[in-house]
Amino acid sequence: MNGILIGGVYSLVAVGLTLIYGLMRIVNFAHGDFLMWSMYAAFWLHALMNLDPLLAVLLVFPIFFGVGYLTQAILIRPVLRGPTMTQALVTIALSLVLQTSAQTLWTADYRRALVPYSAEVIKAGLVTIEIPKLIMFVVSLTLCLSLYVALKKTFIGTAIRAVSQDSETAQTLGIDSNRIYAITFGIGIGFVAVAGCLLSTLFYVYPYVGSTFVLLAFVVVALGGLGNYVGTLLSGFIIGVAEAISAYYLLSSLRYVVILLMFLLVLLLKPEGIFGKRLR
Repeated sequence: MNGILIGGVYSLVAVGLTLIYGLMRIVNFAHGDFLMWSMYAAFWLHALMNLDPLLAVLLVFPIFFGVGYLTQAILIRPVLRGPTMTQALVTIALSLVLQTSAQTLWTADYRRALVPYSAEVIKAGLVTIEIPKLIMFVVSLTLCLSLYVALKKTFIGTAIRAVSQDSETAQTLGIDSNRIYAITFGIGIGFVAVAGCLLSTLFYVYPYVGSTFVLLAFVVVALGGLGNYVGTLLSGFIIGVAEAISAYYLLSSLRYVVILLMFLLVLLLKPEGIFGKRLR
């Protein structure tokens, strides 16, 4: 149960990453640092204004959507058609800027948004469910499913899928590809910002906290199949359960070793991912 609940948040973090990659074929190495900044945003809103991180989502999401939109338009768009190495260096440089800026502003001290329900639990027989994790799971699953429906049923969702399949043809048919790229990047950053708000009630925030979560997000995306939305969602649960089981039966410090060994095994046996399709 613990693995399933935390796996929902891993899926939310990874969905934004796979959405960006699936459309633009660019790996955003700064993804975890946007999560870190959103955790700081939730923490300071709670510390200064006594605003619950769940309510902070309503403020943080549109702000980070705008930040993501501008990031794509200003930094990513000029290198979108360039070499893969150039794209990687741009996002790595952005990651370093975000990390060092956070450390300069708030030092490396650990902080956490302590809410009244942080220690609350629900007991159902032998199962004990932590309230913060349950809330995180419900919000994450709701957002992921809502985005999936939006991609299938709305005009923007149809435009995103069209640009993803063939950007030149979509442009010919009247879809502004650059605008769709910026909107998609904004959605991806907005989603990871929501995940950051949720995680701030359970994990400590410090300038390098995003590195751990983005590593897991990369593993989730690779296992689910690059650009595969549903595969990413399901892989998040697999990683969450694997982490919980390995932490329980082995040392807690070995849980990431088990996950990375799983990742290497999948790369050897099914390099396109568990739910990915082999390309010709």
